[in-house]
Amino acid sequence: MKAKYLIQLQTNNSNMGATGWFTLHGAMTKTKAEEIASDFRHARPVNDLRAVRVISASKFTDEVRAYNRAAFNASR
Repeated sequence: MKAKYLIQLQTNNSNMGATGWFTLHGAMTKTKAEEIASDFRHARPVNDLRAVRVISASKFTDEVRAYNRAAFNASR
């Protein structure tokens, strides 16, 4: 079963991931995803300024498709 909501951490490396985020975990409900994201936010070191977000899997898929479409059009 695929997760409907993704918990993601912003990357420091512009070459990693199409959108600048990588997925840490997933959940079936937004409430549960927010709980898990809260745990990740509190577990990070104080000097770690990377953002943690919860995003729906369909919205993330749309972001990746838009990035790939733009990259394809730029390569023409």
